[in-house]
Amino acid sequence: MIAFWTTCIFFVVVVLGAVCALSGFNIVKFLRMIKDELLIIVGTSTSDAVLPRLLAKLEAAACHPHALEVNAYIVRSLHRRHAL
Repeated sequence: MIAFWTTCIFFVVVVLGAVCALSGFNIVKFLRMIKDELLIIVGTSTSDAVLPRLLAKLEAAACHPHALEVNAYIVRSLHRRHAL
């Protein structure tokens, strides 16, 4: 379990952080913006409860509407697949 969380933290901070830095995006500010939603997702093991709030926050942060639609579609289709 420790190896899983270490790998997740490494990926977010190092890999995703590097990609975001190259594109001029601050990953730390983004993680602070969605920290409440991340804690709920980790606590409940599902994103169903926070998906509407997360999409609203991303829209308020000037995320492109088409990106939000694609993201919502992918998450919902993954949930349907796992519910079978």
